[in-house]
Amino acid sequence: MKLTIAFLFFFECAYAQIDFSKEWAAIEHEYVDGNDSVKEISSFLLEDYDFSSILQYDYPSYDQQLSLPMNGIFGIRNEKIEIFFSEVNRSKNPREYEVKGKSNLKGTICNFSGKITLNKAVIYNKNKEVEYQRIVVIGTYNLKEDRSQKGSGIFKGGLKLVLFPTQRMDSQKISFNLGADVEEGAIKGFVGTWKGYGKENLKKCIFGFYRFPYEYAPHFDLGAGEQVIHLKYAKTWFDYSEKEWEAIYHRVRKDKDLDSIPNKDPYIYLFYDKYGIHTGEPTFRKKGKDKWYLKK
Repeated sequence: MKLTIAFLFFFECAYAQIDFSKEWAAIEHEYVDGNDSVKEISSFLLEDYDFSSILQYDYPSYDQQLSLPMNGIFGIRNEKIEIFFSEVNRSKNPREYEVKGKSNLKGTICNFSGKITLNKAVIYNKNKEVEYQRIVVIGTYNLKEDRSQKGSGIFKGGLKLVLFPTQRMDSQKISFNLGADVEEGAIKGFVGTWKGYGKENLKKCIFGFYRFPYEYAPHFDLGAGEQVIHLKYAKTWFDYSEKEWEAIYHRVRKDKDLDSIPNKDPYIYLFYDKYGIHTGEPTFRKKGKDKWYLKK
C-alpha cells in the first residue's frame, strides 16, 4: 500500500500539468455576442491608461487605496498562499510596472520585487452599448523574492485583467466599473509557477483578488462560476482551531445548500459570510487575523 501511494504521488508530481499560464493568457472569444466586433486596442489603452491602481489596490474600492493580500493556491497540495503588492509604479516604458510586495506561505514571509508587463488589450462587443462591452488585458509577471530570506524563490506567469468600461472607448476619459462580477472567476488573476532558488522543481501558484482563477484547481471550482473550497482544504486555508473547525464542519454538512451540489460533496461557498470566511472582502475575513503584510 505504501508503495502504491508513493508511486501515485510520484506520478502526479512528474506528469500533472503545473504551469497553466499560457492557457490563462489566451484571449478567447467567449465574450462576443453573436457576430459583433472584437478589436485590439493595445496601442490606445496600454499607452494612455495607467494601471498602477488597478494592479495594486482591491476591487471595487481601488480608488480608496484599500490594499489587502490576494489569496492563492500553491503546489499540488493546494496550500494557501497570500500575495501582497505594497507598491506598483509605472516605469518609463508605459506598458511595464515595477512591483514590490510580500508573500506569505504557512507563516514564511518573503519580500519580493519585480515587473509586470502588459502586452495586449482587446475590447469585445465594441459596437454594442457600453454595458455589454468587456475589455481583457493580458500580461506577464516576474516577481523575485529576497534571496537571503528562508524559502525564497521566483514567481512567474501570466496575468489577465477583465474590465468593464463605464463609457465607450471612443470617449476621452477612460474608467472602469471595478465592482462588476465576471463569470470566468477572476477580474485580476495571476496564473503561473514558483521556483525556489537553487531548486529544479516548479510549483503551481495561482492567485488573485476576490475571485482567483480557480478553473485550474478542481477542488476550488464547481464549474458554474461559484467560489468554493473543498472541506479537505478549508481547515488549513483558514487556520481554525480544532473546536472552531468542528463547529464549522458540522454546520456545512447539514447546510441545505449542499442539496444542490453533485454527490453532496462538502464544499464551502466562499462568497457567503455565514461561516465567517471569505477570500477577499475585508468584512468577511476571520476576526483577529494578523496583518502580517503591514509589518516592516
